[in-house]
Amino acid sequence: MDRSTPELTPLEKRLKDILMERPDIRNHILTGEELSEYISWMADHFSHSIDTSDGQSDIAINEMQLPVILGDEVHVQLARRALTNPGDRAALEQLSSGYHQQSERHFFMTDHDISTGRMLRYMPGQWHTSDYFEVYYAPFGNCPVAFENETVNLSGGSVLIVAPQINHASPCYADDAVLDFFLIRASTFESVFFGQLPKDSLLASFFRKSLSLDAGAAWICFDTAKDAELFRLSQRMDTVFRSSGSYGAQLMNALMTEFFIYTLMKYENTARLPRTDDFYWKHEYSAILSFIQQNYISATLEDVAREFHYSSRQISRVVKNSFNLTYAQLVLKLKMDRAAELLRHGNVSVSAISEMLGYADSSSFYHAFTKYYGKPPRAYK
Repeated sequence: MDRSTPELTPLEKRLKDILMERPDIRNHILTGEELSEYISWMADHFSHSIDTSDGQSDIAINEMQLPVILGDEVHVQLARRALTNPGDRAALEQLSSGYHQQSERHFFMTDHDISTGRMLRYMPGQWHTSDYFEVYYAPFGNCPVAFENETVNLSGGSVLIVAPQINHASPCYADDAVLDFFLIRASTFESVFFGQLPKDSLLASFFRKSLSLDAGAAWICFDTAKDAELFRLSQRMDTVFRSSGSYGAQLMNALMTEFFIYTLMKYENTARLPRTDDFYWKHEYSAILSFIQQNYISATLEDVAREFHYSSRQISRVVKNSFNLTYAQLVLKLKMDRAAELLRHGNVSVSAISEMLGYADSSSFYHAFTKYYGKPPRAYK
């Protein structure tokens, strides 16, 4: 499979020429209103340009190219109105609003849960939110994705998942900067991502919490070291999306599920998450959570701290910021989750479960379980 950087398309070459004439546009991220004005300006300014170097008509920003730039027919129609009549402020305002708050109804085929595409190089970066999940994949070059409080640089196969309603922008201002995107309906993301996460995994629980709508600045980035399998899956999804064959929508979902599972299986320890005023996720925190997951039955807070050369206070802070629980509360939750699973699906006695979970006797486990679930183990089973 060809892994060479795709050359600029004729349209991207034209967009590059145009952008070079507007340093005021290059140096900051645009609002929806500014992007609408910019598209109106460049379409008018370059609609009649001619390239005399080869005697052929130059690539102009015209109606035939609007769908490529704007992404969907609704925006195309608004742009045509605005370009035909520059005084039509209503069209520009609707166009601006659509850029700022992007909707599923504009970017998904009726029978598909996933859309895919590639960011146009040298198209100005523009602040926007959406009501769907966005997954960015950077197979070549370096593409920054800006959030309100920080910028995440994607390169070498980075995978970035952005939750709905998170304001961000993704300018690609280099010939070798390639940024693919996959848009996933919010309702479908539960099954293709969350549905595949192990229910008893601390990291999985943390990722779910981090991508929830009330997380504030919800995104997760994985560094994949130019993994060839992820590149193959991304290319395959693009091919399937552009074909019109039967079961294409179902195959897209299956491929995206495989993409997520593979990323988590190999690269969950590379996860990067947003900085906040009181917490910054570090790569080693993944190892800490994995250690707690594997040793919670016997490991004390001091044991975990000693293993990672942290203080007990630091470990407590990692746990508190990750799950809003104390270490003791987290251990209790893990034990009770495991006990409930064994009661539901296994033919295991209460005394055996008690011993497996490290309780001194069955009575201690019985009281802990009853207090946690509001009913005794046998009634729960």
